Amino acid sequence: MKNLLLLVLVSAVLMSCSNTEDEEKTKTSEKVVLETKKPAGPTINLRYKFKKGDKFTYRLQTISNNSEEIVADTAFTNKITQTASYTFNFKVLDVDEYNIAKLEARIKSITAETTANDQSMKYDSKMIYSSREKVQFVDYEAVKNVPFKIDVNELGRVVKVHGINKIMNNILAIQNVPDTLSKNTREKMRDNISNGTLMPLSQQIFKVVSEKEVGIDSVWQLNYKTPLAVFTVENTAIFKIENITFDKDTTASIKSNLVINVQGNNVLNEQGFTYTFAKPNLTANGSVTFNNTIGLVEISESVTNLEMTMFVEGLDSKNQRVKSTKRDITNNTNIVELL
Repeated sequence: MKNLLLLVLVSAVLMSCSNTEDEEKTKTSEKVVLETKKPAGPTINLRYKFKKGDKFTYRLQTISNNSEEIVADTAFTNKITQTASYTFNFKVLDVDEYNIAKLEARIKSITAETTANDQSMKYDSKMIYSSREKVQFVDYEAVKNVPFKIDVNELGRVVKVHGINKIMNNILAIQNVPDTLSKNTREKMRDNISNGTLMPLSQQIFKVVSEKEVGIDSVWQLNYKTPLAVFTVENTAIFKIENITFDKDTTASIKSNLVINVQGNNVLNEQGFTYTFAKPNLTANGSVTFNNTIGLVEISESVTNLEMTMFVEGLDSKNQRVKSTKRDITNNTNIVELL
């Protein structure tokens, strides 16, 4: 399912070289620091206002440009552009006493196009594909028009994704894998789909808002850690209220940017090779228009730029010393619109 996230998550672009990395290091930890600047003018509480039975639809558009340059005995460059559009239908099934809403989510339609070195491949969920083509597009075919459930709190945090058995079964069926997986393997698969794919994809739609009252010039931040290759990245996402309008609906315009601190050993030795990573260069910014009257994001856009370089040195099968350099530059844009 990782291709489904390639356009959404920066961390999906560069994966860790070691499969034995401590699972605790791959978990994202979060801490919200609120109200670091006194607001100007009137203040409001930003809240998602989910009501049982409500239905709403979003479109998520993703654009990713990736340039991969490898220099060894010779040099070559791969350029990949990927675009995708997802239409999400949501229905509020229930809201509990803690204002956590249980939503049914359904990706009603998907269109996607990948262009790699002047070769193009397209996908449209309205089309009927052969068994061979379905394997090629398994990430999309397994989830299209299949309901799953997400729990979202009143601040917009997606706290749980569940009800994905049909998606799991679709993946196995499309890839013609016998359903004889061990319980442990199925649980790992379930966790990867729920928390590694569908949760961050859904979180693109529900932007997290401040817990306290905000006004113009209010600033708050979200601190969290994420793994990136061999590093641990301490992220500080800073949010600022640019404007609040009190017309027919009350709307808040929010700007955001990202500050990072990269930590960790940048050298990895594996199977006779030494991998040396330069510190990644990561920048991100975004904007959100939040309609506080209806309690939903109206539109948002985020832009992320990542540059990373890896140096490799070791002995090949003929005991000859080899060296290579790999440089990745990725630019991602995500646009969310309430339809």
